[in-house]
Amino acid sequence: MLICNISLVRALIRIERERARMMHDIVFRRTQRVGMKLTKMLLVCTFYFLIATVPVSVYFIVDPYKRQKYDADNDKYNMAILDFVKTPTYLLQYSNYSVNFYLYSLTNAKFWRKLKIACGCHKGQLSSLSQT
Repeated sequence: MLICNISLVRALIRIERERARMMHDIVFRRTQRVGMKLTKMLLVCTFYFLIATVPVSVYFIVDPYKRQKYDADNDKYNMAILDFVKTPTYLLQYSNYSVNFYLYSLTNAKFWRKLKIACGCHKGQLSSLSQT
């Protein structure tokens, strides 16, 4: 994902240069603004995904080897440490799902507007609810 993100940013920079030569200045600025917002949202979400899933991925790699060794040595203390480390790594991984919602909301104004409409929090419905 990291390599793909770097490739994506490089491609977007190249496309932006080409687009600047082909489009009218006003249209180019509007298109560039929308493109930057979407790119920012995509990069923030994928970087958080990497941060949230790398620890549990490392745990999946290390656990079978260490557990087998500790089990053979009957080392209850280190087995307990492995079990203790498992919980926060899983919680961090699962936090990706809930944090994505907030990341979309903070980095994408269009998503935020649609969310407010879906929950009935936009101005038209909010004022009509307060009058009843």
